[in-house]
Amino acid sequence: MWMFGIARNVLLSHFRSVRKRGELVSRLRDSLSDIEETQTSDLAIRLKSLIGDLDPRDREIITLHHWEGFTLAEVARVMKLNASTVRTRYARARAELKNAVD
Repeated sequence: MWMFGIARNVLLSHFRSVRKRGELVSRLRDSLSDIEETQTSDLAIRLKSLIGDLDPRDREIITLHHWEGFTLAEVARVMKLNASTVRTRYARARAELKNAVD
C-alpha cells in the first residue's frame, strides 16, 4: 500500500505541473494578444518583430522573464534547463535585440 501512495503522489504532482504549464501558455497567449491590441508605437512593433525572429527557446526566456516577471532561475526550472544555460541564452538574446534596435 505504501508504494501505491508514493505512485499516487508522483502522478498527482505530474498532473499539477502539466496543468500549470498549460495555464502559463494560456496566460502568455493572452498577454501577447493584449500587447498586439495596446502597443502601437513603431518601436514596440519593431521590438515585437525582433523578438519573434529570435530562436524559439530564447524568445520563451525573454517572454517569461520580462512579461511574466519570472526570475532567470525560475525560467530555468519552468523550461527544465540549467540555470547557467538560461543566463547565457538570455544575455545573448538581449545583446542581439539591443544591437538590432540601435
